[in-house]
Amino acid sequence: MTAAEVKAIAKDAHKVIRKLATADREVKAELYKALGVRATYFPADDTAELVAQPVCVSVRVGGPSRTISTREIRARVPLLLAG
Repeated sequence: MTAAEVKAIAKDAHKVIRKLATADREVKAELYKALGVRATYFPADDTAELVAQPVCVSVRVGGPSRTISTREIRARVPLLLAG
């Protein structure tokens, strides 16, 4: 992957993040659930815990599908909310 390709992906990701910021809460919740992402806000210390456990579904022609779960990734981060 070239530097230009990485920059293009990052630019597209930034557009998605901006759109998600103004999206309906229920739409975001459905998307995050489908992606295996969860966020919990802790107002006492203005942090959020982010948990991701992506799930892959593999479907075979003529055979059963199977779900593959990946390792859970967890991080607690400070929020920088504009006041």
